[in-house]
Amino acid sequence: MRHIPITLGNLRYLKALDIANNDLSSTLSSSRSSFLSALANCSDLAYLSFARNPLISGYLPASIGNLSVSLLYFDASSCSISGRIPGEIGNWNPNNKLRYLALNGNQLEGILPLSLINCSELVLLNVANNYLSDTFPHWLGMLPKLQALILRSNRFHGSIQVSSTTFSFSRLQMVDLSHNDFTGLLPTEFFQNLKALKEEICRTMDSMEKFLRQLESLECFMHSISLVIA
Repeated sequence: MRHIPITLGNLRYLKALDIANNDLSSTLSSSRSSFLSALANCSDLAYLSFARNPLISGYLPASIGNLSVSLLYFDASSCSISGRIPGEIGNWNPNNKLRYLALNGNQLEGILPLSLINCSELVLLNVANNYLSDTFPHWLGMLPKLQALILRSNRFHGSIQVSSTTFSFSRLQMVDLSHNDFTGLLPTEFFQNLKALKEEICRTMDSMEKFLRQLESLECFMHSISLVIA
């Protein structure tokens, strides 16, 4: 077992840190020994992954809001992180560039912080396999670039309501709401807003049709060859 040193914060020009898939340990909620808090000193940090380290425990500290505004990728999945997702996680500079946020496979509770709406560049949000208890976060539809929303295996509940916002999930291509406690009907407006998903389905169908036509042509060609050989 190796403890993640807080001296990582001394690497002021650090741009990428990937320590995933290990047995490294850290208590994130300890102000004295949390490498995550220390990384606030790395102003150029763009990529951070400490996923699949089951010995990383504690809760996400409020100091997470001090991470670099250049951060594009944050993966803390499949650790042993508990507590709530702090509101500070979306309170980076308004010009923050976060595109990928994965907190799946932990023991997180509570609700999704509304501050995530500040992450206007967010493409993927994965909070699957936690204990989050919230209503459907329709306000995430305001994120203009969100393509994947994964809420699987939590305690989300109530009806799925669609917001009348400008974007309303217009770029979404993947959504997983399975294994929650949602009730009622899926509103037709929700699917009508999924323009990117419908476009992707159309592209897939076109590709399948082209493939089938090519397959038919190939079969005809093979038959013609067999006749010539015969």
